[in-house]
Amino acid sequence: MPQNVETAANHGFMRQKELMKMLPFSPATLWRMVKAGTFVKPVKLSTRITAWNRLDVYEWMNKQGVQK
Repeated sequence: MPQNVETAANHGFMRQKELMKMLPFSPATLWRMVKAGTFVKPVKLSTRITAWNRLDVYEWMNKQGVQK
């Protein structure tokens, strides 16, 4: 078990449903921003699963001044 559970929870990937709870815009805006290159590019974990690197999202949010 990790020594720091909070740090461990900040690693890995998150799916769109979890991501949308943290962002102040709609899913359509998310995908427009991904396409424009102004938001973190997602990773395909499998043919049906797309996710975002949690650390990359937190870094983007910090740069934008978005609260977690």
